[in-house]
Amino acid sequence: MLHITFNPYGLKIGRVEGVEKKGERDVEIGIAIAFYYDDVNVLWECYLNKNICKSPKDKNFKIAWRGFEKFIAKLFPSKDIHTPSWEPLYDDKEWEDFLKSEGYSRFNELVFFKKI
Repeated sequence: MLHITFNPYGLKIGRVEGVEKKGERDVEIGIAIAFYYDDVNVLWECYLNKNICKSPKDKNFKIAWRGFEKFIAKLFPSKDIHTPSWEPLYDDKEWEDFLKSEGYSRFNELVFFKKI
């Protein structure tokens, strides 16, 4: 809990008087899995739970996906990212459209890839 005191004279917006930690809990909001094998980055899956977003068109989904791509690109020294052409949580056409909108191209029937 954050406690803030405001100055009634308008000279300052306020100042933090104190901070208390009233407990915490871990809440899983999604899953992201990647691996690096034989000079290939593989983004195996990255999604947010259905109670947070229901479609890969969702803004939060795209933010999570792009952030994970950047993380992978920094962590592993490959020049591209490969990802499966399917995601069981979404319709095949919706998933393919999402991958294409993010700059991925079909590598073969099972895989899309993107240069980074």
